[in-house]
This record gives sequence, C-alpha cells and structure tokens, in this order.
Amino acid sequence: MSDYLGNLLNKESVLEWLLSPDHAEYTLQQIDMYKHIRRLSDVVELRNLIRDGRTGRLKCEIGEETLGLSKSSFIYLSKCGDVLPRKLIQEVCQCPACSQAFTTEDVIVLNPKSSEIARLEQRLCNLTKNGISHSGKPLSRKKRKTAVTLAKEPKCKKTKRY
Repeated sequence: MSDYLGNLLNKESVLEWLLSPDHAEYTLQQIDMYKHIRRLSDVVELRNLIRDGRTGRLKCEIGEETLGLSKSSFIYLSKCGDVLPRKLIQEVCQCPACSQAFTTEDVIVLNPKSSEIARLEQRLCNLTKNGISHSGKPLSRKKRKTAVTLAKEPKCKKTKRY
C-alpha cells in the first residue's frame, strides 16, 4: 500500500493502525508520521509488485525492474494502483497493465525526492477541496467537511492563477 506521499506501507500494519483508535502502542514519531491515514481511502493498494524469490526484494512485473536496484524511479497510478517504472508513463496516457486512462495528477512517485513532495501535497489539497480522497473515491459529506477544514491548514498553499 502507499499513501499520498508515495510511502510504501505494509497492508497489515495499515489495517492495525486504522483499527487502533488511541494508537497507544505506537511511538510519538510513528503517530506524527502516519496521522494523515484516517481511513482506508487515504491509501492505495499497489499492484504489479512481486517479491523476488532469490533476493527477497520487490520487483515490478512490468518492465522487470527491481526497487532499490534500478536506476529509474517507480511510480504508481492512484486510480488503479499499478506500479510502473517512471520511464514507461512518459510515452503513454493509458496504464500498460489495465488500460485505464490517467492524467499527470494520478501519478504518484514511490519514495519521492523532496522536490516532488510539494507537488504531492498540493495534489492532495486540490483533491480534498473537491471532496475526493487520495484513492479517487468521493468523500462522504461528513468526511468532506472534516477534510475541507484540514485542507485549510497552512500545509495547503493557494495556487496563483494567471
């Protein structure tokens, strides 16, 4: 699984996090790092990743590249969750795995550099203002009000229109 910042997460750990409302068994650092995950739609389940039997590393089925060993970075598409080498999406506008159309807003870099994080945070702010979660699912009215309030925090920057 992955959050809006492109962090790779263990699915079982995310479910445990969501099921423990007080987070008593977590350190303050862990709570601060993952406090933005409040519901399952705040994360996307990733597909096309397999564990290499010899090395135990994660490998992308499409492109046959290994995370951590490849020179290219990896992305996933938030609408379908397919993980791909970044160089593949520069040539297409449909997911090579499932043929679903996507836009540049749907592209999330796994383990992004600091220069990419601002774009990902702005993306989430724009989605939240439109009542949409990171995974592309609409927020319920109650959650939408809470999300819009959170979107007004200083982290969300207003974009200039020209």
